[in-house]
Amino acid sequence: MPRETPKVVRGFWVSSPEWLGFPVALDAPSPTNRNEPCKVRVPLPSLMKGAEAHRRQMAYAFWSVLNGTAPPVPHQGSSAGERLLKLEDAHACFKGVNRPVADDDHGSRMVAYVLKPEFFYKYEFLSPIVFTTREPVPIDLVFVAYVHLDKPGVCSDAIGTLTHWQFVDADPRDGFLPVDFDSRYTTRLW
Repeated sequence: MPRETPKVVRGFWVSSPEWLGFPVALDAPSPTNRNEPCKVRVPLPSLMKGAEAHRRQMAYAFWSVLNGTAPPVPHQGSSAGERLLKLEDAHACFKGVNRPVADDDHGSRMVAYVLKPEFFYKYEFLSPIVFTTREPVPIDLVFVAYVHLDKPGVCSDAIGTLTHWQFVDADPRDGFLPVDFDSRYTTRLW
């Protein structure tokens, strides 16, 4: 009996139009004035590339910490979108990352937004229909989103483009700021 050739089936989390519907920009506080709104561009090619390579956590953190929504994939829990932060909820902002970033030899065109989320969504394959769980963020972590300041592009009022985001250890002196914030960044803006 001849064997059938296996077929590759793309999972819901990759092929769903909702999953790939990343926003073009996010609202953020202005680096120069926390009370003044601005926009930052979302790195759509990076998010799409990560999704296609099955690197889910980067996008899950984007959805749940920067966009303030549960990832549009099946998840557990009835409090799906409750108490999630957005980039516009950042409580601190620093300029200059004291290291080279892409074509910026000194990281001087970077700003770092700091958030202290209570929850985030984590990739966890629990069943064929559940892909993520809502998890508490450990108290000793903060979340930092980095924006490369540049000329407006896709959004005429955008100040720059998100380049990357991550959880980092909180500073023992101030649990709402990244560890070694005084030497990690050039200037605290607010």
